[in-house]
Amino acid sequence: MIKKVIASLGIKDEEWIIEKTLKVLDRFCDKIIIVDDHSTDNTEKICRSFDKVEWYVNVEHDWKVRTDGIQKLTAINAIKPHNPDYVLFLDADEIPFRNMPQFIDERDDTIDLWKLPFVHLWGDEKHYRVDKFYTSKGIEVNYDPFCGPAVYGLGGGSKKGFLMRWRDGYDYQYRTDHHVLPMEPMNVPGDYGVSNETGILHYGKISDYFKTGKKDEDYAVMRSHTMGFDLQDRIKHHEECRNEENLIVDKVKPEWFWEDIT
Repeated sequence: MIKKVIASLGIKDEEWIIEKTLKVLDRFCDKIIIVDDHSTDNTEKICRSFDKVEWYVNVEHDWKVRTDGIQKLTAINAIKPHNPDYVLFLDADEIPFRNMPQFIDERDDTIDLWKLPFVHLWGDEKHYRVDKFYTSKGIEVNYDPFCGPAVYGLGGGSKKGFLMRWRDGYDYQYRTDHHVLPMEPMNVPGDYGVSNETGILHYGKISDYFKTGKKDEDYAVMRSHTMGFDLQDRIKHHEECRNEENLIVDKVKPEWFWEDIT
């Protein structure tokens, strides 16, 4: 690669996927900054087997109260000494398209943040979800990553700020009074860009944690605990988002996958 890239990952109990993710990042990233949220499985052992990994641990906290801001600021401080050209923000179950290195090298550095498609694999690695519908509360759910404006979550199409141009000496910040945050800092300067030229494959929705409904139950508990939402309403919302009544899937393009990565 021409550009110097550092990957930043916040993780917890990711032994089911983290090796696959790191094998990809190891191919084009100069460093991989990991801030672990007190994993209890083999995540740490797997991560430390990669020479490019720098391992950090998040502050102790009640599991029902996410500390995204502190976790992400820990990563920012770890990135500073390396002064990269770009930072790629990911979770452990998010793997860049195979053309991500080419996409980064071709940037002219006039854009400070790139919002890219978030492709939800569904059922297996060969398909991703693209349907759009409304919940019983009237909330729009749009699984199509290649349509709609660049917003967070599902509404309006799934695009997130995964790729940030690094400005040496700039004081990047995250909110520490909110519990669920965007990937990128709250004060990214300069212009934002949106592109469908590359993207991110999200493996989370083909994990056992998601398929059993346990992930949604945990998230519902978190939101009700920290934001005052009704727990049963949150559980129902997640169930409706996971429901396959409106299911439409498309085939994943082979060129999105990395060769020889299993």
